[in-house]
This record gives sequence, structure tokens and C-alpha cells, in this order.
Amino acid sequence: MGLGRLLKLGTALIGATTLFAYLYSTSPEPPRRNQLHDVQNELASNAMILSQEDLKDIRSFSDNSIYFSHAHPEIKEGTIIVSDISSEVKDGMLKKVIGTSSDGKEAYIQNATLEDVLKNASVELDVAPPSGPYTITIFGQTLQRNHQHGSLNVGESANFVIDLDGNEYTRADKINVSTSWKLHSDFKLSCEIENHELKELAFRNLSEAGYKIDVSCLESLNDFEYNGTIAEYDFPSYVVWISLGASPPLPVVIKPKLDVGFKLKGHVSPVKAFVQQDANLNVGLVYRNPSGWSIEKKFTNTFNYKLPNVPEVSGVVGGVTNRLSLLLYGIAGPYGSLGGNLGIDASIKKGKITSGLEAHLGINSKVFKEKFENMQKEIFRTEKIIYEWGEEKKEAKRNDTLVKENLEGKIAFVWVKDHAMNVRQASDAMWVCTMSLDGKEKRQVINGGSISCWPRNPSLSPDGKKIVFSDFGNGIYIVNEDGSGLKKLSGDMGTGTIFSLDGKEICYSDSRNGSVYSINLERLNQTFMFKEDYEIRMNWFPDGKKVIYSIDHKGGYKIKVANADGSKQKKIISGSRSYVSAPSVFPDGEHITYEARDKCSNSNIFIANVNGRKVKNLTCPRNKNEFCPFPTKDGKKIIFRSGDDANIEFYSMNIDGSDVKLIGTFP
Repeated sequence: MGLGRLLKLGTALIGATTLFAYLYSTSPEPPRRNQLHDVQNELASNAMILSQEDLKDIRSFSDNSIYFSHAHPEIKEGTIIVSDISSEVKDGMLKKVIGTSSDGKEAYIQNATLEDVLKNASVELDVAPPSGPYTITIFGQTLQRNHQHGSLNVGESANFVIDLDGNEYTRADKINVSTSWKLHSDFKLSCEIENHELKELAFRNLSEAGYKIDVSCLESLNDFEYNGTIAEYDFPSYVVWISLGASPPLPVVIKPKLDVGFKLKGHVSPVKAFVQQDANLNVGLVYRNPSGWSIEKKFTNTFNYKLPNVPEVSGVVGGVTNRLSLLLYGIAGPYGSLGGNLGIDASIKKGKITSGLEAHLGINSKVFKEKFENMQKEIFRTEKIIYEWGEEKKEAKRNDTLVKENLEGKIAFVWVKDHAMNVRQASDAMWVCTMSLDGKEKRQVINGGSISCWPRNPSLSPDGKKIVFSDFGNGIYIVNEDGSGLKKLSGDMGTGTIFSLDGKEICYSDSRNGSVYSINLERLNQTFMFKEDYEIRMNWFPDGKKVIYSIDHKGGYKIKVANADGSKQKKIISGSRSYVSAPSVFPDGEHITYEARDKCSNSNIFIANVNGRKVKNLTCPRNKNEFCPFPTKDGKKIIFRSGDDANIEFYSMNIDGSDVKLIGTFP
């Protein structure tokens, strides 16, 4: 259902103060940093820190040029320019000169990096904000606030109405929301540079956070969704300093940006519910060259709630998320998000209230030579049932003792020898393997190291004699099930490889642009099928006339069905908490199974009608992640995978989630 406008009822402001930032100074202050290692900070030989006189001489400044009132012959092509803040340069600058005008008054510039300006450095910046003013805008109302020197301390609340039809005079379609957030945070940014190369980068955040969410509505509402920004903080840029021995200190200009978002989706009966959550977090993201990224995390949380009055079925999820970005020199830098969630899954007889907490850290690498491609890591995601009433939900009996079942068919998969995701960097640790569903036959078909590739998404032909798989970034391959006859079919960066139902063609999705192609295995000609905005994982309907596929589209996971040529696309499933993936259609063509992370913290197996209705989680609650479900040929059972990439387990279960049996392990 489309949403109308959001009506503001009122705004109550809880706490004064806020986040990271907010006073600029044009004169150096004592450096706030600690030496990490025995490294002497050293400026690059071609770097120049502009003095206050130089800054006053700037007549205009843009992303592409600096125009001075007087000639500056010392600024020439290749010079790295760094500056403090001024009236013309509000976010400071970190620029590389790529040319100058003939009169020496104008320099043509482009963005530089910290590795350009620092030859050697090992510093930790405590980015505690100085005192100063800031503004906050909540639903168009701008408010002035003042920050006292010290760590971040922000707290606000907002009361508003989600108006589904945009008509302020109707009442039945409105959802009343009262929410508040508080955040007390200390943020540290450290880096180590050696001979202009980034060796280590870390950002850590110690926070106390709290969220309150109170939701109510007068009438039953179906299939609604709201996701928007409810508050925006505007902080002035400020400066921290890096000591450089006898040289003037290096100014690092930080521009904080904080947005507060609110999301709510689901279906509700007339209901009123409240949950409060407080948490203490110590999280960090560390990059070390060449080993890559690692995560640090530790947190505790407590809850408070009121029991909802639920006369009918309700299923709703809502949450508040704070996203803080620290823009270095106004360009890019680290960012983090922290959010609290409220969930209600209830009927008249039974139900539960859940509360969740999730945190992400990331970085946009434009201020570093090392390219992280806007890297983001989920630090943690947790959800807890804080109250449950009515009939107790019983977990389906699960048999973790290996059982031999008389099941027909084989499955192809990737096995990572010696475990650990980091091993993926070594292609010889990755194997394409097969196993019969009765667990009797196991085979290591081909090793990724033998063809210098990282195999993924293997798929068996209908007769079980061939396997098609993709290499992460190197092409599409086909091989006989005994490992012979390896052939490269395409150089595309593909995923979601699968055979046609007659085994005469293979299909795949190009990871670079979302285009879906088929390749005739006899003529080896490639045919364009259709295009999505991102790579997909696809399966066929039993009649071969339609396809079902999952897609991560602009950050939102979905399952769609379409004709084989991509026409008449229809979204049937949307991810609520995280992802939905790997859909497969039952032999009757009326039901689907897929993997998703919804109300449980792990990946679970779901079943639904082919129109996306009557969704049922078959494997929650569990303590294991479960993936890649598909129905047996008779449609009476579902096969799925569990465990990690080194110790793989295969299970079968009835289509209602009962009688879960371990049918095979690998190796």
C-alpha cells in the first residue's frame, strides 16, 4: 500500500547536547592523539600546509580550483595542499595540484589522500567534540542546541502520525508513533602509514544507547510500510591536529553528519504496544594490510515493555536507527549506524514481543589510496523475545544423528577445506563437490586452485552428469561430474548458474550489471534473456515457462517471479529484517521454499504460496544457520544445508517443518 504524507503531531526534546563536532578554530590547539607505535610522524616532501595568511589570500575555492589574490609560485603541479578551516574553505582541504595558471594565482586541484600527505604516521585521534552550537531539524522544525565539551551526548524524542492515505481528516488509516533515542558515545580513529602506504586503520566506538518505541492504531491495517528520516543534525566542521615534530602540526578537518531514521512495516489490528531498550556497546572495525578487516564487539542490553492489547492477528516490525558519518575534509570517511527494533507477532490466543539491536560500521575510502569500495560490516544483530504469552511454541523435533533416507538425486556445492572465510583467498582450498541425497556417494569434483578460480553457485544438470559453476570474477565453467571435460563457457563475472530443464542450456546472471543470459551448450552461443538492477539467484518453475529469483535491489532483498523472457515481473516476497534468497518451486508449481533471516537471528528455511502469501518459518527457533532449500522430486520433503563451508550438514524435513533428519555430512 502506498504511503501518503507524514503528519507531525508534535516534538518533545529530551536531552540537550549532541554529537561529534562543532566549533571551528583557525589557530592550532594541542594535539588530541596518542602515539601507537615508535614511528616518527613525517610529512610528505611535496606537501604544503597553508598558513592563516595563505587562507586569507584565497578569493574563491571549489572542488576543482583555488583562486588566490596574489601569485603563489611555491604551489606547483604535484603539490599536496592541506588546510585548516576558513570563511572560504569551510571543511578544510586535502587536495593535489594538477596544474596552475600562467600568473600563479590559480591552482587546479583534485582530491588527495592521507597517504599522499603523510609519508610515515602512527596516530590515534580522540575526536571528542569541542564546545559549540549545532542545529537539529525534526520534520521541518529547526532547533538550536549547544554542545558542552566532551564525548557525544544526544537525546531527542518525536511524536508523529504515519498517514497511509494522505488525508488528514480520515482516522482509520493512521498509525500513531512516539519514539525517542539517546546516545552517549566516544569515538576514536587511528591509522598507521609507512612510506605512503596504509598499514592499519581502525575506528572504535564506546557507546551507551537507548530507544523507546510506542505504536498504536485504531483500525486493522494490512501491508503497510514506512521508512524515512525523522531527524537531521547539522554540525559545523572542527579540527584535530597531528604533531609533526619540528614542522607545523597537520590539521585534520572533521565534518560530522547524523541522521535518525524510523521504519515500520507489517499488518496490525487495533493495537497499542511499547518497548524500551538500553544497551552498552564497545565495537570496532580494524583494517590491517594485507590481512584485511576484523571486527571487535562487546555489548549488553536490558528491556522494558508494556503488554499489548491484541484483539486480532498482528505482525509488525518498527525501529529507530542513528547513522553517524565523519567526513574528513568534507569528502568521506568512517561511518556507523546503531538501531533498536520492536516486533509484535501475535493473535488473540498467543504471541510474543521481540526487541532487537543491530550495529554496522563502514568506511568510504576516498580519503585513502587503499580502496575499500564503500565497505560496510555488520558488527552484530541480536533479537530477544522479551515476553511471550498463550500457547507455547514448540520446536520441531530435530534428529542430529545421521540417518540414511531413501532419497533420489544429488546435490552440488562448494566445500572450503580447512575452514574459515579468510581461506577463500586461497583458491586451492575451495572444491566443487557432489553428494547423493541418500548420503552414500560423495565426490570432490574439481579444485579451484587447478584453474586459479574461486568457484561458487554450482548446479547439476537434470541427468546429474554435468556441473556448471561460476568463478568469482573469472567466468562460467562446465565440467563432467567425474571432474573431466572442463570447459570455460563465458568470461562474464557471473552468479546464479543453473541448467535449463532439458539440460541443453545454462543460465546465469552477470554480477556487473544484472543482465541474465543463456548459453546453448551445443552451439555455445549466448542469448540475452532479461535484465535486473543487480545479480540474481534463479530457479525454474516445473513447466519451464516461468522463473523465480532473488535479488538484492538497492539494498532491499526481494523474491520475484517472471516469464522466462523477464516479462510480467512480480514481487512476491520482501526481506523484512535482512535478506531473502535461494528460492525454489515445488513440483506442484503452487508453493515455494527459500532462505531468509526474519524474526530469528539465524538464517532459516521458509515455505509460502507461490503468490507470496501464507509465509511460514519452518526452522525457527534454531541455533544454526540453514541455507539453500529445495523440495524433493515428490514434493513431500525439503532438503536444506546447515553448518559452515568446512563442515557441511544436509537435512531433510517434512513441508510443515516436522521430522528434521540429518541425512549427510561433508567431508
